[in-house]
Amino acid sequence: MLSALSQLDSRRAVAPSGLGSGAVSIGYRKARSGKPAVLYELLNTSLGGTSRHDGAAIVMAMNHFTPGAPVEIFESEYPLRVRAFELIRDSAGAGRYRGGLGYAREFEMLEDCVLTVRSSNHRFVACGNGGGLSPRPSRVILNPHRSDSQELDTLETRQLNAGDIIRFERSGGAGFGPPRERAPEAVRDDVHNGYVSREAAAEIYGLSQEDTE
Repeated sequence: MLSALSQLDSRRAVAPSGLGSGAVSIGYRKARSGKPAVLYELLNTSLGGTSRHDGAAIVMAMNHFTPGAPVEIFESEYPLRVRAFELIRDSAGAGRYRGGLGYAREFEMLEDCVLTVRSSNHRFVACGNGGGLSPRPSRVILNPHRSDSQELDTLETRQLNAGDIIRFERSGGAGFGPPRERAPEAVRDDVHNGYVSREAAAEIYGLSQEDTE
């Protein structure tokens, strides 16, 4: 009986999600409507791998919904430009079944504003399950492509000026099972889809460059 329950538990096992969420608010004296307004968005992570499949990307772990306002809504209602909304290569925890990839949002400010960030898992990330690996940590970077670039902490309020850029990089989910047990065709697909670099495919999953072509 105990053996049967143990097997059932292992089939149901799930690696942790990206650990925690957060939120960003950007306050404007005058938005597109001409009135004061505050942009508010949840910052979430991705689900961990399971004993049967990879984790889903950009999903709130507890509620299992996929927040994230469309680019068109942001740009039509607030004086900003969305420079990026993309999955981050090599951000998921590797495993027999990897976690969901982390993602990045990058905003360019078109007007002066006040930014408040409540983020998480910059220092501590989810642990993999059954030999799976941890995902990459989250980061918040001010002016990432400039010489005065700086990484913000998990809780900060800043005055931003027109032309400033803020980038939010969110952690992926943790991996389930040893990465070297991942099916080679799954690793190959991840490389071709831009989810995993060839370097990571070789170092973590054990596939040569020829195997990923």
